Amino acid sequence: MDTKVIGGRKQLECLTTDARGPFEFRKRRGLLARRQATVISISGEELQILEGHKGFINAVAFPPDGKQLASASSDATVKQWDVGSGAELQTLQGHKGSARAVVFSPDGMLLASASYDRTVKLWDAGTGAALQTLEGHSDRVNAVAFSPDGKQLASASFDNMAKLWDAGSGTALQTLEGHSGSVTAVAFSPDGKQLASASYDRTVGLWDAGWAAALQTLEGHSGSVWFVAFSPDSKQLASASDDRTVKLWDADTGAALQTIKINTVIQTLSFSDDGTSLNTNRNYCLSQLFLPA
Repeated sequence: MDTKVIGGRKQLECLTTDARGPFEFRKRRGLLARRQATVISISGEELQILEGHKGFINAVAFPPDGKQLASASSDATVKQWDVGSGAELQTLQGHKGSARAVVFSPDGMLLASASYDRTVKLWDAGTGAALQTLEGHSDRVNAVAFSPDGKQLASASFDNMAKLWDAGSGTALQTLEGHSGSVTAVAFSPDGKQLASASYDRTVGLWDAGWAAALQTLEGHSGSVWFVAFSPDSKQLASASDDRTVKLWDADTGAALQTIKINTVIQTLSFSDDGTSLNTNRNYCLSQLFLPA
């Protein structure tokens, strides 16, 4: 049965998408109910309520097979759950601050978590064993992303930098400097050639993922940029900002292609599998923005 995941109260009318597939997660600010997630079927049937965190759930992630769910919480832990039964499989402990982001590697074998303790941790997704602690950021880490081949990891931090790491050894490979404000998000292009970074400084950075060389600085937003996402063919990049716009850019030239005005701040951003629309949310409600052909 196809499932999706939401977090929040039982009275759930709005959903936000997870970029990995037909799964969704409810995120609402200021609610104690954010300490739980709810698994429901695509038809809307409530299947499981996942409870166990002692702090707000900040992020969730699914492995490629969709059989598990990982959740990152302000209680400084990451938990893994069985989506079918709702059983808690294991609690990954080791962070000393709020766990802000979690992501599975493309093969589902590793988990990476980002924390306000200024570190990224790598875990064995099967056993829950801590494999590496990636240290090098001088401020809180907001986001983390695996490269498409799973060999590299990118992290975004309040120290105004993004970093590239070797996902196998945990070795720091490159530091991406250029932003004048906190880096809020990072995303690899599906072809693995580029990395995008979003920042409080109202810009998007485009980098060569192999050499970590700065390729473009995309300017045009009038507010902090929170999310970036590449199209499936790696030719376009989308960015979402506090200025209540989503912008589309040519990923090769950095040219601005389109600005989409919205009536609220977006909390998620991803392209549809066919690249014809953007999955976003408005006021925490799932929404699709269809793009011109």
